[in-house]
Amino acid sequence: MMKLRKLATLAGLTFALLIPTGSAGAAVPQVELLKDLNPGPSGFNPYDLTPFGNSFLLSGKGGPEGNEPWLLNGSSASLIEDLSPGSDASEPNGFEVIGNTAYFVASTAATGSELFRTDGNSVEIVEDLVPGPDSSSPYYLNPMGDFLYFQAYTPATGNELYRAGPGGIDLVSDLNPGVDGSYPSSLEVIGSHLYFMAYTPASGYEPRRTDGAVIQLVHEVNPGADSSYPNDFTGLGGNVYFSADDGTNGYELWKFDGVSGSLVADLEPGASSSYPYDLTAFNGRLYFTVDQSSTVGKEPFWTDGGMPNLLQDIVPGPEGSEPGYFRPFGNFLYFTSTTDALGSELYRTDGTTTALYKDFAAGEESSYPYFPPQAADGRGFVSASTSGLGYEPYEILPAGPRLLKDILPGPSSSEASDFVSQGDRVLFVADDGIHGPEIWNARPDREINLRIVSRKRIGVSKRGFAGLKLSCPADEANGPCKTNVTVTTRKAVRFGKRKRKLTLSRKMIQVIPGNTGTARLKFSQKNIALLLGSPTARKVTVVVKTSDRAGNSKTVRRSFVLGRPS
Repeated sequence: MMKLRKLATLAGLTFALLIPTGSAGAAVPQVELLKDLNPGPSGFNPYDLTPFGNSFLLSGKGGPEGNEPWLLNGSSASLIEDLSPGSDASEPNGFEVIGNTAYFVASTAATGSELFRTDGNSVEIVEDLVPGPDSSSPYYLNPMGDFLYFQAYTPATGNELYRAGPGGIDLVSDLNPGVDGSYPSSLEVIGSHLYFMAYTPASGYEPRRTDGAVIQLVHEVNPGADSSYPNDFTGLGGNVYFSADDGTNGYELWKFDGVSGSLVADLEPGASSSYPYDLTAFNGRLYFTVDQSSTVGKEPFWTDGGMPNLLQDIVPGPEGSEPGYFRPFGNFLYFTSTTDALGSELYRTDGTTTALYKDFAAGEESSYPYFPPQAADGRGFVSASTSGLGYEPYEILPAGPRLLKDILPGPSSSEASDFVSQGDRVLFVADDGIHGPEIWNARPDREINLRIVSRKRIGVSKRGFAGLKLSCPADEANGPCKTNVTVTTRKAVRFGKRKRKLTLSRKMIQVIPGNTGTARLKFSQKNIALLLGSPTARKVTVVVKTSDRAGNSKTVRRSFVLGRPS
């Protein structure tokens, strides 16, 4: 039966395997270590790279101090403030930008875990909600308008919804009065409201929303004190969708139209649950994973507000393909699925056709593609593993994925992650095995840096041959370096009846990136005779014109002295 399922899966996806593995005509980005911010193998250990104006905020370890807030501007980085002096770390995280201010959570011995903010030049605590070393532990940071909303704890209120703004921190509402707290979570801004799950003794954990002034119960999905535990709030077409349990139909898909809530469908009839998760809006539809254990198992579904539809039964039968990590990029929605024949790999759909995007690890082996957050300009990136390369970074292109670079050559992994874009460049974190976890930069290839490595004197053989050594840099993304070499006398020399500058030799050569090639220059019998008799003719200018597949070009001129042919 297992073999038959594998054959059926392969037959259903044969057309998908015809997708090319990359765009052959497109220029490959130039990928390089941005800067070794913490020299040595331990690395800078950056995380939470966050665009902030023309710069980036991040947490990093630049030396003896632990992880602290840094500002990255171009290729230079500066420590904003060592909040926990010495080797202790404040571990800043959760950067959220509102205007010219970035909020984040950090911990110090004096304040505990609290909310801080920075303008990129200095850091201040917004408010020590629990004075002294005890913590308010801000969590689920989410900006809406001019305010940052989050869950925080105080001894007086327990865990409740707070918001921070220019004036400090305010309690939005003590929803569960007293010390117990309502534990607001799954915060999501949709339209002009913040949706979240929160608890009260009267209604349990139910969906709620706020416009910043008051908190409303969206819909009491499970009436009374029992809880529906809603999550995955996602907006589409004026409705807010979420997964919840009404106590009768199990965990199913619900929606709220701004006035009332309703069950979209009981996809696993009765008290059993279909557990819809990973709700993702794409091209007027809501996509999500459903578990219909008795029929198709865990497979991708979609709805436009009506009865949900099966997108594709990727693994026929009740076993299911366990799809997840839905991410829209361009005209496609990408997601991971697992089959016996192909392992865990990357798929995509345009809403009509669903297909395997790339079997990174050929055959039954899994590449376990990992999606980072979507880049700001809509570009997609993924880390995937193959037996030959390990976990390395790929760019998602319509024609197929493109390896950015095998940063840690061979089967070991660079563990590329935290992709974030700004303009036409993309930053991410990777470990090349030499510098430790550092920031890498992928940018359009706009230059070529071929070098002439021969010394200033070049020997010429009796038969008129000479070698010019040229080096194409290893980081040349769009090699080979295509090169035209011209050797010309520096000054006019007598040749025949008049004096003029002469071209003595020409040669074309291609040099593979990371290699040194030798342009084998050939001199004619007449030019050999000239070189034998004229020291002036042996003083030459070598012009090297180089180009690459990205259309970059460069001309290098160097003066040389040719040896007397011997």
